[in-house]
Amino acid sequence: MGEALVLILVLAILFVVILGVPTILLWRLGQWFHRRNHEWAARISHAFLLCFSLFWIIGIYSIYFPFDSEFEQEFENLTGLPFPASGEIVEGEESRLDLGGDYFVDARVKFDASDYQRLLHRLHADPTFQANVSSQDTIVVGNALSASPDRSALITLCTFSKNDKSEGEYQSISFFADHRTITFHRRQE
Repeated sequence: MGEALVLILVLAILFVVILGVPTILLWRLGQWFHRRNHEWAARISHAFLLCFSLFWIIGIYSIYFPFDSEFEQEFENLTGLPFPASGEIVEGEESRLDLGGDYFVDARVKFDASDYQRLLHRLHADPTFQANVSSQDTIVVGNALSASPDRSALITLCTFSKNDKSEGEYQSISFFADHRTITFHRRQE
């Protein structure tokens, strides 16, 4: 318990040093310029303060709510194929590196039928992927499909996996029975 408190204290100090000190200094600098009738310098100082704040707000937001482009990039890294134009990220979840170095990405993507079939055929032909045809009727993969009201979305046709145990990396792509939906997963330990 003591280690957790020390970690929280260190993070709080870093937060204050990285965010608080520059914010206060830029604000005070703007006020100092304003008192000396240097309005243009005060405005520039406040503009820097605004840019600094927006940078950190967007950065922190993207950590908790990843942008679709991050999932598209993960798809391209996993398959080696460009993300199809018909692709729509329905749901996704991404962890950031934790103290243990673990990382995962889960996403559910919908394509039109032709892109779905094209991807299915390319992965069948790719020797780096191992095809696992499912004999089960339903497979719930990750949290992305657990709340799906359409049970047919849970029927898996085929799953392709590519694992590198020496690197601690486990990757899979599952194709579902609606002939439009896939999920992809990457876990690194």
